[in-house]
Amino acid sequence: GDVSRAFDTIPHKKLVEVISQVLKPESQTVYGIRWYAVIMITPTGKARKLYKRHV
Repeated sequence: GDVSRAFDTIPHKKLVEVISQVLKPESQTVYGIRWYAVIMITPTGKARKLYKRHV
């Protein structure tokens, strides 16, 4: 299958909005985002969401 199509279904804008709401209002920079979603494609071809902590 086309792996790139799996990424098209990810609501990037919504993800950013949710993260922005969680962060403190005064934190307006991208560096304020400590958590980010990592999409891994499993051997079976299914997309899996993993959350890692960015240090």
